[in-house]
Amino acid sequence: MKCDDLKKIIGDKQDVKELPADFLDAVLTPYLREKFVSVSPIVVRIKEVRERAAEIAKAKNEKEYQNDGFKLQQRFEVGQAAEVACENRLGLPYGTIYDSSVGNNVDYHHPDMIRLGYRIGCKSSQIHNAPMISPNSEYPNIVCLVNYIDGHFPVAYVAVLGVATQKLVREYGSFALLRVAEKRDKVGFYGFDYLEPLPKIELSKEISCDKAGV
Repeated sequence: MKCDDLKKIIGDKQDVKELPADFLDAVLTPYLREKFVSVSPIVVRIKEVRERAAEIAKAKNEKEYQNDGFKLQQRFEVGQAAEVACENRLGLPYGTIYDSSVGNNVDYHHPDMIRLGYRIGCKSSQIHNAPMISPNSEYPNIVCLVNYIDGHFPVAYVAVLGVATQKLVREYGSFALLRVAEKRDKVGFYGFDYLEPLPKIELSKEISCDKAGV
């Protein structure tokens, strides 16, 4: 299936309730899984990521953490696993994109790769959800899909798929793909067939991070 096939079904619908009852599970999820297996995924061992995500989730929004701390932690965990995978795919040292610091939301309202001198973000989701991206974003985003394998040594398989331009997000993004009620500042992105290749990143001499495996 192609994203243009999805577009014919989604149209100008604004809410998930307007879609066919089984659309997300029977159509969207298989489409996302197909894109996931189209590339060789990066294997990320997420012990450190998981620990930091728990701390960040608790610090970000105490009220939301009390309501569903695991869900909030998992959201940060998925995003940070994708950042580590992007570093690996782009040949960058560990910690150049992945930010394990704990702070306020306002401190992170900038492109994930701004430290490298590039106005490029990193957006991700688990493989049964469309990545959520702002249609009003002022910069492109690397798009990733994340699949968990939980066990004694939990890992995340991350497919780093390409770059979504602002125009592409506006063309292939829909509020109807949000599985839960969200603020209408983001859309579910599904235009994977038109993603652009990953950029070639050159590190500035001022960037210095410890090299670590994933």
